[in-house]
Amino acid sequence: MGVARASSDLILFLDDDAEVGNEQVLERMIAAMDASDIAVVGTSKILPATSSRLQRRIAREVPRWEFPVLDELTESNPPLDRYGYGAATTTCCLIRRSVLDELGGFDERLPTGQDTELFYRIRLAGYRFVIPAGCWTYHNPPGTLRGLLLKCFRYGVGHARESRLEPGRRMDLLPLDRTWGRLATAIAPLMFPASLFLDIRLLPSFHVRPAFRPIQAIARLATLVGYIWGFATWRFVPRRG
Repeated sequence: MGVARASSDLILFLDDDAEVGNEQVLERMIAAMDASDIAVVGTSKILPATSSRLQRRIAREVPRWEFPVLDELTESNPPLDRYGYGAATTTCCLIRRSVLDELGGFDERLPTGQDTELFYRIRLAGYRFVIPAGCWTYHNPPGTLRGLLLKCFRYGVGHARESRLEPGRRMDLLPLDRTWGRLATAIAPLMFPASLFLDIRLLPSFHVRPAFRPIQAIARLATLVGYIWGFATWRFVPRRG
């Protein structure tokens, strides 16, 4: 609705619980739109000084909550040939209105993941994503463990529906329509005690190292439950328009 009512050439998205880091953030984001093939300008993400111990712990253990402040303009494009993400998110980002109109905007059939699905289509169309130097947003993880688990569950639902909406994206890390995917999913909860002592990262490349990561372990389990639910309840609905 906001995009439909806006008349500007650039559209800024900002979460209601996010805050820009300084007075130059918007100026630097606009300045970064200096080439016609740059469609999305994001920001780095850091925790505010008021973050609780739990929020700092979540950011340390759960991937993608933070992205370091940069010293120079950096390109960060989502991959097209494998599972993965870029640094830009709609927590705070600037998008060309012409690109939103060209590609039809967000796919509202998705409960979560509308930004990553849109960003995939933007990149597929040949546009670039950048993060400016000295440009950041303050954004906290959930303040309670319950809030984190609900968010991870919703992420899992959205991930499953993204993967089923467009199989060519290779989002289905656990394809539940295949025997090995169902077997791996059945085994995953049995691995939970071991996962408490492993730091598992999928991006920028897969790696595992010994570390006590209880919050990461329960967050992944909640995401898996959401993924199973999203996969099982998915129903294809043609996109309007």
